[in-house]
Amino acid sequence: MGKRMLRVEMGSAVREICTRFKLLERCGKKTLMVREIVTRSSEYEKKQDE
Repeated sequence: MGKRMLRVEMGSAVREICTRFKLLERCGKKTLMVREIVTRSSEYEKKQDE
């Protein structure tokens, strides 16, 4: 019973991610912006760790 629920949740999460990526594919400029933000934030985190 629990396993089935988990599988359903995983499936919906994967579907959500896929739809988000499809939306991002449509607007390539936004993906570049998101990617830039992600890289900058990770760089910032690295600086904070030092």
